[in-house]
Amino acid sequence: MSPADEDVPEAQQADGADEGNQKDDERRDGRGNSEEPLPGREDGPDSAAVRQAVAGLVLDRLMAPIREDGRPRWDLASPYLLRHAAEHAAESGRLRRLFADYEFLVHARPGPVLRFGALLEAGTPVPALSLYRASLVEHIAAEPHARRDILAVDAARHQWPDVSQVFYHPRHAPPSQWQCRWSTASNISFALRGTLAHDSPVESLAAGTAEDRSFAVTAARGDRAAGVWDLASGTRLRVLPGHAAQLTAVAISDSSRVVALTAAKDGTLRCCNPLSGETLWQAAAHDGEVHGLQLHELRGVQIVITHGGDGTVGIRDLETGEIRMVFTDVPPGGRLGVAVGDMDDMIAYVGQGQLLSLDPRTGMECFRKPLNIGKITGIAPALTGPGPAVVITTADGRGEVWDLLDGRPTSVFEGPPGSMDSLTVLDAGRGSVAVTGGRDGTIRLWDLERGGRPLRQLTGHLGAITDLVVCDAPATHEGDKPNGLFPDIQAVTHTARVKPRVTPDSEGRRRSGLLESLAGYALLSASDDRTLREWSMADGSLRQTFSAHTDRPRTITVTQIAGSPVAVSAGQDNTARVWALDDRRVRTAGRVTYPIPISSVSLSRVDGRLLIATGCGDERLRVVTASDGTSEGNHLNGTGKLTAVALGSTPEGPVAVTATDDGKLTARRPATGERLWQCAPCSEPDGPVTALAVGGSRRHPLVLSLDSSDGGRLRVHSLTGGRTLNHPMQGLRCEAVATGRIRRKPVAAVARHDGTIELWNLNPGAPRRTLTGGGEGVVTIAIGTTPTGPLVAAGYEDGRVSVWDAETGRRCCLLTAIPVQMIAVGTSHGRPVVITADPSRTTLHFWDVETGDIHTVVTLPEAIGALSLAEGILAVGYGRELAVFSAANDPGPWDDAQPPPAASNPPHEADTGDEEENFGDTGGQLTPLEMAVLIHLCRMDEPLGVPEVNAAFWRHFRRCVKTQLRSLRQKGYVRRAENPRLFLPTAEGREVVARAEGSGELVKRRWRIGIHCAGCGV
Repeated sequence: MSPADEDVPEAQQADGADEGNQKDDERRDGRGNSEEPLPGREDGPDSAAVRQAVAGLVLDRLMAPIREDGRPRWDLASPYLLRHAAEHAAESGRLRRLFADYEFLVHARPGPVLRFGALLEAGTPVPALSLYRASLVEHIAAEPHARRDILAVDAARHQWPDVSQVFYHPRHAPPSQWQCRWSTASNISFALRGTLAHDSPVESLAAGTAEDRSFAVTAARGDRAAGVWDLASGTRLRVLPGHAAQLTAVAISDSSRVVALTAAKDGTLRCCNPLSGETLWQAAAHDGEVHGLQLHELRGVQIVITHGGDGTVGIRDLETGEIRMVFTDVPPGGRLGVAVGDMDDMIAYVGQGQLLSLDPRTGMECFRKPLNIGKITGIAPALTGPGPAVVITTADGRGEVWDLLDGRPTSVFEGPPGSMDSLTVLDAGRGSVAVTGGRDGTIRLWDLERGGRPLRQLTGHLGAITDLVVCDAPATHEGDKPNGLFPDIQAVTHTARVKPRVTPDSEGRRRSGLLESLAGYALLSASDDRTLREWSMADGSLRQTFSAHTDRPRTITVTQIAGSPVAVSAGQDNTARVWALDDRRVRTAGRVTYPIPISSVSLSRVDGRLLIATGCGDERLRVVTASDGTSEGNHLNGTGKLTAVALGSTPEGPVAVTATDDGKLTARRPATGERLWQCAPCSEPDGPVTALAVGGSRRHPLVLSLDSSDGGRLRVHSLTGGRTLNHPMQGLRCEAVATGRIRRKPVAAVARHDGTIELWNLNPGAPRRTLTGGGEGVVTIAIGTTPTGPLVAAGYEDGRVSVWDAETGRRCCLLTAIPVQMIAVGTSHGRPVVITADPSRTTLHFWDVETGDIHTVVTLPEAIGALSLAEGILAVGYGRELAVFSAANDPGPWDDAQPPPAASNPPHEADTGDEEENFGDTGGQLTPLEMAVLIHLCRMDEPLGVPEVNAAFWRHFRRCVKTQLRSLRQKGYVRRAENPRLFLPTAEGREVVARAEGSGELVKRRWRIGIHCAGCGV
């Protein structure tokens, strides 16, 4: 909730997930099938059947105006029906049938879908809800067309292609123009139970249970009022009364009377009933900001402990809010913990290098000790003896256990610097164990009763640990088993690690007994790598990984929903997410996964196959096939983190080139990982490669790398051996670089610092043309082929995109709309388009170059990190996922679109050295042979087969006509007739021919096709 929501009435504070909650919560009966009588009513079976029949009649009457051919058109539904259709369907016993209609999910309001979907899932799993919740935060307030795109991509992520096609082919409208053919599934989890969407990062979180309902109280950055959420449905129940300043902490009591407390920067403390929203009491706790809030039971009395910026620690009665005692002269800005002893409970406070022991029973300060340690990172109570004690950890990797009665440290344990940024303590039956998490992603367990001896290390996280929570280990039950509704899914069973041989001495037996006492506990960890993990405390094995956060989670809490354990995590991605800890379903189909967001993508055809090379900022090169996402290679680079990737072809086979943050270029075989060469193009350590491009001919392929030294220097290397070439472009100062072809000639487009774009012939290396008029501040550049010829597009810092004709230098259009950091040029349904994207957004914009208008908008579940376009196929890295898109009429596969090069050239095509004709798919631009075949088909009045077309061209073509027809069909210019052996031109094909004839393009192509050619006339 944003601060602007404060003065809005509660009934109007709906963000899509909590709309209409007042009425729906009063009318909801808590069941998923209304065939049973309502609780509290003395209704018999006949009465229930009558109510169900009447509800069915009401639903039929409401849906009658939108039915066409016996099926509802939800795009024509009224706002009332979109809001209340699920309620009426539940009353009539049709809720499961309604949720099987994917068009309903596209158009319905999210609040009712989540609430009644939770009721429906109480019986059996509902596949549609897994899709709906996967990216809820992105589509909860989106328009139906954007929600359709997101749900279709999520269906591809779940590896349900048939469901994805249902979203892309609505009954009432044409198919979506660009469709996701497949996607990886690195950041989805079947354990995700709900998503609590906010407007800013969630900074405070507490969870509890009251009146058989599990709920959470959250406060996001900038909020002045906390929200109460139903964890079963993931919808907001209400907003608690607000404060005059931003909230700093929330808490929920676990006593017989469940209350929620909120604290704010103005020093106020408020206690409310979380379900009714009623304020029970309010107090001015501090003169300044409330820094911390804790609840504790002291001798049977529930108390509230706060500390604030005024240098005081206050203790209040939870029931009345009355002040019990105040400790003064406390260093502000510290940390507080409550330790329990056999006789006395004590409050430990650390701040400004001091440790204070405060007695909440007498109000006396027991001692104040200086701490000669670094920055405090954690404080937690521990049971290491009869008296109360606390564990204190520091940023330099030091931990100390202090007795709060006599003021002395009882043990000290040390680890590497930064290894104790997170802390929790478990008091097992045979001893206390401290669990720390560090910046290196390692979790360490320490035996506190033996001087902090290390027990074990848990590794697997790829980022710093942000929070640790110990809970009871979830029991395995029937819900863990795979369900027939979910294909390619199995329940994962983790095999316990083999325990090391225990020495027969007493210390070894004690250590073994301590580890055995941890068997009933599980450890939950959150990390900067955007994942949560569950570990077995007994043997240290990883039980499962929870993936859905799109930014780092900050905190975790554990509660239950209907007796089943759940974890709630809050993060920087503006969400709190609910996870079912006893759901062990995992997907068996194995596509490549990415541990961190993808930052670079390169799509290219090599040896007749479309391959995608990717980098995500770790040390691995991942190569997959564009047709189905099958892994082609997953290789450890070993020299540094990848900053850019590129794919190319040599006479010896395909080559993948990677650039790393240590300034090195490395070339490998994509399939085997064999290293071909390695070099450091820039001698300066602070000048790593920021961009890569592979170009040139097959005989003389080149690698162009742009480093950050001296404002950007271009380096040119040979792809075959990695040697530095004496090339005219060597050392050129520029801001961006891209490679492509103009007709048959390999070229490079270079953006200079003055805003001009230079086109260079790569072989042998000569300036071709200078493009001007775009301005300064180029951030990205692309060159591609289209039906109207090759185009160059450049994106600028101010969001403008300039597009030029690469052959004539004429500027075609200027696009001014949104920020752009990534750009591609290609073809969409016969039209030349420029595709733009920005890392801060989740949308791809396809711009029609001829009109300057938006051709298509595609919305993805996460922010876009990289894209690459080749031959009409678009590879997109979004978040930790890789997806491939293509036009609706080109579903693939694409690996057989280009035949291998012929042994010789036709007589009229002399060998031009490095100029090589591409007779395959060139991404929408027609080759001379394809244009000739298309013109011939357009001039005929009837469909033609391969023999008829071959007969018209056999005197002039030595290439296979069948290949040209296949390529034309994949580009959407030719389709099959009723007789599948015959071909007809499509409307796009006829438009291309008409455009070529009107612009004189056909005359320029005649010398390439031949003098006596059916396509040019006899």
